Amino acid sequence: MFTPDGKLREEFEREFAEAAARPEPAPENEPEPVREPEPAAPERPAPAPPAAELSAPEGGELAAIALPTEPPPGLLEHVEFLASFALVAMGEMPLPDGRLVRDLDAARFYIDLLAAFHAKWSVALGPQEARFVESYLDQLRLRYVSHRG
Repeated sequence: MFTPDGKLREEFEREFAEAAARPEPAPENEPEPVREPEPAAPERPAPAPPAAELSAPEGGELAAIALPTEPPPGLLEHVEFLASFALVAMGEMPLPDGRLVRDLDAARFYIDLLAAFHAKWSVALGPQEARFVESYLDQLRLRYVSHRG
């Protein structure tokens, strides 16, 4: 189909030009395939209105921003996601290409990030969810210390 220098051969160029010039045949009177309706997406709560920008009124005090009282949906999945990054950085899980890497500074970063999530949301989490996050953190910290030596 191609010449040794990578160009399209003449006979194939002519064939493609002829095919492009030909009008497409009109489809026969076939009924359109019946499409099943897509399932409706689960309803999500309306997003919170954007936080007001911080501005210093004449008194010099900053306006308070209302923070959410509940953890965001998917927080536990996010914890597992970040924990997997920590395990990869410690060389305990392979990368998608099968390589093992060891970057203990990156592992420490992800563990500290999980600790920040725990500190932020531990009060709002239920007891079972809080134990889940604490357990992940404890296990990751023990593994990190064992690698650090």
